[in-house]
Amino acid sequence: QELQATNRNFAKAQSELIQLETKLSVKEEEFTTKEASWKRKQPSLCIECGHREAFIPSFRVAHTSPQIEQLTKECDELLRWLTTLQRSLSDVRDRESHTS
Repeated sequence: QELQATNRNFAKAQSELIQLETKLSVKEEEFTTKEASWKRKQPSLCIECGHREAFIPSFRVAHTSPQIEQLTKECDELLRWLTTLQRSLSDVRDRESHTS
């Protein structure tokens, strides 16, 4: 009976997998079609506009770089704090197990 239930669950999961793969392929086709259409509609830039477009992303990166560094520092600090808490918890559990 367990085997039959497992087989049913497996068949259901396989069916869901096939449905999801079909949906994925449809979405990939839609994306490819939209991307190709978008590329055809892209206007070309004059030299001056091209230079401006190239400057703006580099400005954005320079502007967000300190923010990224700050977030990285905060993440590192949180990871150190988490590690410290895990060690403390482990120590407390060890002490509890030795006292009982």
